[in-house]
Amino acid sequence: MAYTIGLPTPSGEGSAPADSDRCWVSKFTSGAAGTMVQGTVCFLGTTGGTYGRFVVLSSTGGEPDAVLAYSEITVIPAGASTTVFALNGEAVAASTDYYLGIVTYDYNAAIDEEATANGYSKRLANGTFSIVTPPSTWPGTDASYTDNSPSVSLVIETGGGGGGARPASSSLTTLGVQ
Repeated sequence: MAYTIGLPTPSGEGSAPADSDRCWVSKFTSGAAGTMVQGTVCFLGTTGGTYGRFVVLSSTGGEPDAVLAYSEITVIPAGASTTVFALNGEAVAASTDYYLGIVTYDYNAAIDEEATANGYSKRLANGTFSIVTPPSTWPGTDASYTDNSPSVSLVIETGGGGGGARPASSSLTTLGVQ
């Protein structure tokens, strides 16, 4: 059985601008143990040629810490979309906080945000989280927010073993981007 944590549908309430190596993450709590199947990110609008990578980080002391998983670099379609990023079955623990997010290649994506007073913990690493070679730990927070969140979510399959390896590093050159 699969379940989802995060915000899987666009709200249209606001947007977070993407930029090169800019990573937006928000904290959510898993409901049960399982394995990561896929991440989703809602975009209000993008132009063609935009790329992103879904990321999952641990939470230590309420802040993003170790990079636990990331997707391959994925093309984000032009226009408004909910883009799916495949993950390789990394383990998720029950009742545990995780930071979910997106790192992008350029400024051409407007990431949908839910702007409510639900106590979300959104963090930004502004230009310091490499999309080509993600760091092993969070590079530091440039800005923090507690009233909104990027519309990101993680699908978790329960009853599986987990423990899959991270995908190999991708290169923007292999995707046709110089």
